[in-house]
Amino acid sequence: MRRLSTGFAAGAAGLCLLVALPAAADITLITHYTFANGDTLTRPSYYTSQRVRTTLPNGDEVIYDHKADELVYVDHAKQRYWQGRRSLADSLLRPLRAERAKEAGDSLASEATDRWRNIYKALTDSVRLEKTDQSRKIAGYPTSEWVLTAGSYLRWERWIARALDVADFTPELQNVVISSAMDPLGRGLMRLIVQGRETEGLPLAGRIEFTTLTRQGVVIWETLRVIPTKIPNDAWMPPSGYQRWEPEAATK
Repeated sequence: MRRLSTGFAAGAAGLCLLVALPAAADITLITHYTFANGDTLTRPSYYTSQRVRTTLPNGDEVIYDHKADELVYVDHAKQRYWQGRRSLADSLLRPLRAERAKEAGDSLASEATDRWRNIYKALTDSVRLEKTDQSRKIAGYPTSEWVLTAGSYLRWERWIARALDVADFTPELQNVVISSAMDPLGRGLMRLIVQGRETEGLPLAGRIEFTTLTRQGVVIWETLRVIPTKIPNDAWMPPSGYQRWEPEAATK
C-alpha cells in the first residue's frame, strides 16, 4: 500500500471512533476506509470499557489503556511505535508532524501567520450541527444521520447507532488526534468536530469533506461487521518486529 495522505484527514475518522467506546462488553469493529488520495484499508478496531485500539485515516493506529493512562502510537509506514504516558503523547506528534511535512515537501510556514486564526475565528460563527431525517442499517444496526458543517471548509456526516452502549474517552485522547493534523487550520477544524460530538451512540460510518491551508479532499469509512466477543490479549500489543521510537521531544 502506498504512503497514505496526512493532514486533517489523519485524525478525523479516528476521532469519530474514539468519541464512543463500548462501556459494558468487548466489541470489535471491522471498518473499511477510503482515503483522500484514493487508497483503501480494512482493519479491525478494538474496544472495551478500559482500552481502545483504532486506526487513524493515515494508516497509523492508537492503542490506549485508560486504567494505566498509557498510549501506544503505531507508525505503520516506518514500522515503528511510541509507547508511554498519555501526558507525553502530545509532544510526540510535533516531531512526527514536522518529519512528515518535510518528506511531503510541505512548508509549515503557515504556523507563524495569523491567516489560519482569522479563518478559524470566522468558522466558529458558522458551525451547524443537526440530525437529519435519514436512517439506515449498518452492520445489522439501525443508525441515524448527523451532519456538522463549518462554512465551506468542513462537512462531517456521521451515522450513529444508539443501540450500542458507550462510554466517552474523548477528553483523554482528543489532543493526540487533533495534533496529528499537519496544518493549523486542520487542527482547528478538528476542534470544531470535538464540539459537535454530543450525540449518544457509536458512529458506524461517516464521510468528511474538508479544506485546510494545504489540502482538500474526502475521507469515507464504514463498519462492515460488529463482533461482540472477547478480544485477544495480543490486540493490545504493537505489531511484531516493529522498532520502538523515542523522539527527543517525547522523552522530556
